[in-house]
Amino acid sequence: MTQHPDLFAALAAPFDPEEVKLRSQAGRQLHYVTARTVMNRRASRNDA
Repeated sequence: MTQHPDLFAALAAPFDPEEVKLRSQAGRQLHYVTARTVMNRRASRNDA
């Protein structure tokens, strides 16, 4: 079992639609979030 279930739950929560980027590659549309978005979410938990 994990030591920080609340942290993992916060990181796994859905992202706001404006945080999700979209790009086309090889005829497919890819949805992604940037590393900065993930780091900001992690920092907002103040569990560093």
